[in-house]
Amino acid sequence: MSNENILQMKRVVKQFPGVLALDHADLEVRKGEVLAVIGENGAGKSTMMKIISGAYRLDEGEVILDGELIPVMSTPRERLDSGISIIYQELTYLNEMTIAENLFMGRTPVKGFFRKVDYQKMRQVADELLCTFNLEYDPDTLVKDLTVAEKQMIEILRAVSRDVKVLIMDEPTSSLNEVETEQLFEFIRELRTKGVSILYISHKL
Repeated sequence: MSNENILQMKRVVKQFPGVLALDHADLEVRKGEVLAVIGENGAGKSTMMKIISGAYRLDEGEVILDGELIPVMSTPRERLDSGISIIYQELTYLNEMTIAENLFMGRTPVKGFFRKVDYQKMRQVADELLCTFNLEYDPDTLVKDLTVAEKQMIEILRAVSRDVKVLIMDEPTSSLNEVETEQLFEFIRELRTKGVSILYISHKL
């Protein structure tokens, strides 16, 4: 793990009507670090993560990614393009589509003048991606045939396939059993070895 910070929040303030959600909050995340963000419901965990991902705009303070100040008005898509991805507690997979189609949701490869879907390239790249992270799945498997933990791993893989620098995970074990939780932890360790920084939100140890 590097000692260099990939992400910093400095004196961030976020106010909602009648509620001061964040009061000059600071955060530092190093490259390749898995950092738990733990607290009771209402402690401000999700608010902080949504500010980092661009879903909320901060009222005061600044967010710095890889040494560059992130513009306050930047959108979640712009944050994603810069290397920040968030996976919410409610997963966004499509059950009736394949693993490959889910991995490339929103950026499907196309070919030819009529821009038809390039299924061959999609399967090939999906297979390479799965192999990179030691996930032995057939890219043509329907997502509905996977367990909850496996669906979650596919969603994580979709996030990291975009050259993600910081991955935010919101209560990732809330619907997993003990075996599935350990599977997820193994996957997180694998991501860490590849230099991905992870912010892991939980309300329990």
